[in-house]
Amino acid sequence: MRIPGSIFDLLAGRPALGCYLSIVLLAVGKSGCADDDWPFVRGPAYNGHSSETNLADEWPAEGPPVLWTRMLGQGYSAFVAAEDHVFTQGQNVTGQYVYCLHADTGETIWEYRYDWPYEFAGVYPGPRSTPTLSGGRLFFTSPDGLLCCLDQSSGDRIWSQDLLKTYGIEGCDFGYACSPTVTNDMVILPVGASNAGVVAFDADTGAEIWKSTSEPASYTPALPINVNGDALVVCYMQNSLLILRQDDGQLVHQIDLSRGYDEHSAWPIYDEPNLWVSGPFRSGSHLLDVSAEKPKTVWRSKTMSNDVCSSVLVDGHLYGFGIFDVQSKTHRPSRGIFRCIEFRTGEEQWANGTGRPRRTSNADEFASDIGQAGIIATDGKLIILNELGELILLKTDPSECVELARCTVLGGEN
Repeated sequence: MRIPGSIFDLLAGRPALGCYLSIVLLAVGKSGCADDDWPFVRGPAYNGHSSETNLADEWPAEGPPVLWTRMLGQGYSAFVAAEDHVFTQGQNVTGQYVYCLHADTGETIWEYRYDWPYEFAGVYPGPRSTPTLSGGRLFFTSPDGLLCCLDQSSGDRIWSQDLLKTYGIEGCDFGYACSPTVTNDMVILPVGASNAGVVAFDADTGAEIWKSTSEPASYTPALPINVNGDALVVCYMQNSLLILRQDDGQLVHQIDLSRGYDEHSAWPIYDEPNLWVSGPFRSGSHLLDVSAEKPKTVWRSKTMSNDVCSSVLVDGHLYGFGIFDVQSKTHRPSRGIFRCIEFRTGEEQWANGTGRPRRTSNADEFASDIGQAGIIATDGKLIILNELGELILLKTDPSECVELARCTVLGGEN
């Protein structure tokens, strides 16, 4: 049995969604059909899209069948998947671990302990990032800045780098959260140190290949893009957006975003030649044309501000949650509106929600609200997991918000 990989990006604790890593594997399709694995937190193309087809258009009232459940402790790591194995990070009282589980049963194939628990009794306990799979290896980072490469089959360590000790990490006050981006045999990470704002490592050995700029980092991994045939990488730093050459780290563009303390956790979205950037703290979003000698602003709007949950682009339209609060809440769902906006113009196509916080999952007033949520696009649908632990199936329709199915899978815990 082959489990569709993309569903695992949703079914784990995420920032502001939950700090106990509770795994619930659901059968959401009529016939599982996947041509690729899910090697990165945003999927094979870094955009939240899956190539899976034949997903069910509706579910029973109680939701899709549950294949297995498992508790793995605390953390904010999502899942990556390859064939019949799935991988994630979590922690318990004995330490932080990388887990390799069998997708059919949830049984442990191997586990790798790499540190003591992180902020075990704190507000945000546990690892923040998601592992990355590439070339038969698993790459991961820890909240204290460990970068490590393991053998994907056995869990044996191949190499590691202590980013904090070697470079010093600046800009990640809530713990290091960037998943490793592996491209062209390099591991690229925002680090945020002096003369090492972004660093590229050899994927085989862990040796430094290049380092670039001195910008403090933030919480979003590096995004590989191609512009006019050139291989570049977008790095969302604390106060600026950097576009670097992949081969040598040379700075191509630096777009200043803010001054002083700032944080960026949601992904930018690229559709050549345009790059969409959405900021926290109700700062809105804007679309850039990055193909020219100097990036040009196509539009700027307050309509959509992503905080910790990223939007997706489907057929020229963005779907995501525009947060009204200054930042996501730990004690209640965040205020805001789930929207569909046109990518090229920024114009709103439809909006869902009251804009007020949902306090219970069964309140009639909020029954149709989607809320802040992680999103995967596949098979003409959006698979959504919101802050209340509700799994929602939405039709990707820019003309209206069409909900196909909804059920509670994580018990409504914040």
